[in-house]
Amino acid sequence: MRARDVYDLWVLSNRPMAKERVRTLAVLKCWQVREEFDPEKLLSQISSAKFEWQEIQRLVRKDKQVHREEATKTCLSEYAFLEELTQDEKRLAKDSHKHELKDLYSHLCNSMRKR
Repeated sequence: MRARDVYDLWVLSNRPMAKERVRTLAVLKCWQVREEFDPEKLLSQISSAKFEWQEIQRLVRKDKQVHREEATKTCLSEYAFLEELTQDEKRLAKDSHKHELKDLYSHLCNSMRKR
């Protein structure tokens, strides 16, 4: 994860979002690329702050900048909902490498269309 990823998440955290849809979409997308969605790992990467925050200072206008600590704290708080996986989301996340649960994948995709 890079500084600009955290910055983007921080910017988006200030906008309304359908949290359940975002979480399901993250699970579906990771399943597609055969990578397990692990929200704990994602949030840990955000909190570890092992990225070059100076990168943001070069990319963002001065009036749009934010301190790393503020962005990190906001992201950890606003994206904590990613850890609230449903049972189906947990099952599909665990199946990301084997792809044995294609019916469940289809079911979750269809449920996204109905929301």
